Amino acid sequence: MTGLSTWKPKLKSSLPRGAARLPLDNQLKYKIMKIGYSRTSSSSQSLSIQIDTLKKYGCDKIYREKKSGKNMDRPEFKRMIEDFREGDVLVSTRLDRLSRSLSDLMKTLEVLNEKKVGLKILATDIDTTTAYGTLVFSILGTIAEFERELTKSRREEGIQKYLENGGVLGRKAKFPEDKQDEIRYLHKQKGISYNQLAERFNCSRMTIYRILKGND
Repeated sequence: MTGLSTWKPKLKSSLPRGAARLPLDNQLKYKIMKIGYSRTSSSSQSLSIQIDTLKKYGCDKIYREKKSGKNMDRPEFKRMIEDFREGDVLVSTRLDRLSRSLSDLMKTLEVLNEKKVGLKILATDIDTTTAYGTLVFSILGTIAEFERELTKSRREEGIQKYLENGGVLGRKAKFPEDKQDEIRYLHKQKGISYNQLAERFNCSRMTIYRILKGND
């Protein structure tokens, strides 16, 4: 009986995963926040279905965006990132609501990791507050890195092949040599001004300037 009198059960913490990393005196007053993010590509599209889904999941706050997801330069998205606290969870209905490209998606995850914020995608198994969800996203990150290296390799191979076939890198001249010679002749022999030449050859004054200075 002596052994039983000193035994105490180990209680599993009910705190959210992120809150467990906070100082002990702050854990009791911490409340995990489920932050929803909804987005459509144009102002004519409705967010109502996404918002209803996020509300049913229990999101405490929902950011609404009507802007293309082709990059991360979105006002509400940036405001949401700035407002995150450690331990919060970003919730979205689908992965493409956060970003249209895998590379931008991985950048978003890096930011969330730095802020110690989780990610939950309701339409998939992605949930970085769980070990399985983190594994899924890690696999996506590996694929993204592979795609970047593959694109880089193809680009370098294409450039090498182009050079081997006599190609020349750099900006192509707007005018062929005979036209450039004509422009030089008209300016030097006929005294036609830069502006007149630009109008005559349907180009900018700067293009004329570069030709006459021998830079085109």
